[in-house]
Amino acid sequence: MKLYYEAYGCALNRGETEVAIGKVKSIRIIRNLRDAQLLLISTCVVIEYTELKMRKRIAALNALKKPLIITGCYVSAFPQETEGGGARIKYISPGNSDELAAAIRGFAVEKKGERTKGANRLLAPPMKNAVGIVPISSGCLGSCTYCITRLARGGLASRPIEAITRDIKALAARGACEIDLASQDSAIFGKDIGSSLPSLMSKTSSIEGDFVVRIGMMNPEGVLPILGDIISAYKDDKMFKFLHLPVQSGSDRVLKAMGRRYSVGNALTIVAEFRKAFPGITISTDVIVGFPGETGRDHALTIKALEKMSPDIVNVTRFSARPGTPAAAMPGAVHGRIAKARSRELTALRLRLGKERNERYIGEIVRCIATERGKRGTTVARTVEYKPVILPGRVRLGTWHSVEIVSATAVDLRAKMAKRRV
Repeated sequence: MKLYYEAYGCALNRGETEVAIGKVKSIRIIRNLRDAQLLLISTCVVIEYTELKMRKRIAALNALKKPLIITGCYVSAFPQETEGGGARIKYISPGNSDELAAAIRGFAVEKKGERTKGANRLLAPPMKNAVGIVPISSGCLGSCTYCITRLARGGLASRPIEAITRDIKALAARGACEIDLASQDSAIFGKDIGSSLPSLMSKTSSIEGDFVVRIGMMNPEGVLPILGDIISAYKDDKMFKFLHLPVQSGSDRVLKAMGRRYSVGNALTIVAEFRKAFPGITISTDVIVGFPGETGRDHALTIKALEKMSPDIVNVTRFSARPGTPAAAMPGAVHGRIAKARSRELTALRLRLGKERNERYIGEIVRCIATERGKRGTTVARTVEYKPVILPGRVRLGTWHSVEIVSATAVDLRAKMAKRRV
């Protein structure tokens, strides 16, 4: 059976989809709707804009009158809308790759008399270039007042370490040189099964193969109790020196209203400790602008916190009231015009900080591994600090190179092959 799929949102959502697809052997993955016999869309509803985009895309796919599987957070966030559709449409809640695989397999059985050339006989999920995603847990232990994903996915459900390492080994055997461990909150992995993130990292580091692991987003409140152990685990050569730590606001008052159980000082301490251990580490953070009750002073504190943190990457999101969340009913809505102005200011700051940090690399010779195909015939590589490096030409994926950084933008480094190795 010929399957066409689209996966939106976070790495966890995409990873769960790809794991499920990898469990079905009787399908062929194709990239055009016209020839597809089964359609699959894995959805995201983190903000209103994304939700509207998902609704529009679902309607477009549904209009094709082909068998359709809808999964991801849309399904569990809006259960009242997942009724009907008949035998042609199936709704699968996020977080269960076995159930999703069974749904795909169920449609494929209907075509069992057909010979599917090039059927998927992989024992691991499909990869984007030489990058593989391995989900490590779903759900969280947080109480963020704005988050619909928490409502959609529920409490923490960690996967057994044995299952995770098995997936990593399978991806490495297929040539994955970057493996992303995906979760809503990686720092709390294992709390429900008597394990921990440092334990998982230690097991991962012992797996043979020429690959490097990127740890997914970690909330500050989960990092604080195991900060030293996490930093120790990061020292292994198999770990990208990359930290995604969402601060969300530079105002402790706003953080409290958001239900975030840490202070700005806590977040800054975590970043400082990581930078002390790994001076060149890439820091990524998230900021929500225009949260209910946010004042001009709160916004100024966010700018101040970002200046202190000096992150390489800042994901700026304007507050979006999500149905069923406490924040949706909070007073003190920030006018759209003000929120847009603050967002533009933070975006300008993000670009300035990113460019300043990247320009420090100009003239340096660094080591990087080719992971993906880039635009216009280029190749994307990653330094050990997970800096994206744009290399000219088609470089063989999975290979390490010494390159000289010749220029930089706010989001990446540009390089040429170096005459000497590092």
